[in-house]
Amino acid sequence: MSYKEINWDQKNEDEIYEFYTVLPREDKYPFLKWVQLHYNRNELEWIEMFRNLRNEMNFADYMALCEDFASWVPQQYPELYAAMCEDIERDLCAYYLFKQNFPKFREHVNYVSRHPVQGIDVITIKLYFQLLYHGHYEEALRYAEAVHKPLKDSEDTINNPESVFVSGIYFNALEHVYQAFKESGQVELSEFNKVLSDLQLKQADHFVSLEVSALQAAGIPEDLVSRFEFQYVDCLIELKIHFLKYIRDRYTLPFILSHELWDLVSVKDLFGQSELTESFFYVSSNTCKQRLNNWVDHIFRSNDLEIFGKVWGMHLIYEFLEAEKLISGEAAERMRENIHHFQGAIMRYASGELWQMAFVCNWPGNHGWKDLKPVFENTFSKDYHEIDTIVREYQNTYPVSDRIKKELETEERNRRREELLVCGEPYVKTEPDIGRNDPCPCGSGKKYKKCCMNKA
Repeated sequence: MSYKEINWDQKNEDEIYEFYTVLPREDKYPFLKWVQLHYNRNELEWIEMFRNLRNEMNFADYMALCEDFASWVPQQYPELYAAMCEDIERDLCAYYLFKQNFPKFREHVNYVSRHPVQGIDVITIKLYFQLLYHGHYEEALRYAEAVHKPLKDSEDTINNPESVFVSGIYFNALEHVYQAFKESGQVELSEFNKVLSDLQLKQADHFVSLEVSALQAAGIPEDLVSRFEFQYVDCLIELKIHFLKYIRDRYTLPFILSHELWDLVSVKDLFGQSELTESFFYVSSNTCKQRLNNWVDHIFRSNDLEIFGKVWGMHLIYEFLEAEKLISGEAAERMRENIHHFQGAIMRYASGELWQMAFVCNWPGNHGWKDLKPVFENTFSKDYHEIDTIVREYQNTYPVSDRIKKELETEERNRRREELLVCGEPYVKTEPDIGRNDPCPCGSGKKYKKCCMNKA
């Protein structure tokens, strides 16, 4: 009997679910849609059932279902869609951007900008970096202006997620100060101060003064490296402003993007590990690995795209340092080797989403990576094993240097020795990870993030 001939009002949830599980895959979504439109069975976990289809088919086929799903669910159940479908918006935004269907992409950007709090764990921040990394700078700025206040005012967010958007607005305003200075030779701060007031940003006068002075400076102070030991924060701020100026003047890339690229190295005690002044800004492969491990969200994978762009843009930082004679040619070359290795590492880590990362092929200094674009884009319609083969075949043409292998192997041996000394034996995980959008194991029926995640 066809499911359209059954009165589903007379069936309980278990009976509906049992019927659903034995359906052919191609009939599952039509069935869910039929039941919901004709019987309004909201006690059924029908949205979760739909989202689980993502694990049963390739991404292209799933996106065809998502497009249909998003054509009727927000109209029929607007509050439910906003509360539960942030991952569907994430996939649709990535899909339309990849297909260069900009009208549909902007339609979903507008949707997310109206519901930033509901999507904060999955799409709100990622979408900002998608706009930035693909060169949609004005749209990224408008998006930041639209979402930062609702995020700040919400009682449902933690850890100040609005800060990334506030920073973008701030550095865009600072760029206008720099542009006006270049054109007139005068520093005009009235509009900049208005932005600070609108953002309710209590920026310390000392740091604003540092940034404005660096904007006007013709070059980097000769004593900058020697001051790092006792003025680390100030020196990082000065150096960052000079980097932003360099990237804008050389490549016409805006502050709103380049300040995010600098963010990867803007951390206390990353530099100065070498005793040689000409290697002050060299970062060993072990330290690079630790920095990335500490930054990447290994549990929820929420910042894969953000980190990917920052790692693949790191060469611009060292181009700047070498151009300013702040690092020797030998140390810069070793740093380029390290960066290339970790580009490969993040490429493997994010292999399932490489089709979303082809933007790096359009960035300055990446002309040697043109052969990567078809490699990245080719992963769109592949399964996991095919993608893994594509990535490994590509990387086999760029072997890891013996120096890096030795450094990382030594660090791994030291780490294992410390584990054994501290714990007696290595820690072995016995329970699977729980995704923030998975059903909560307490049995409440809510998502883990809406229930016990914060308690845990």
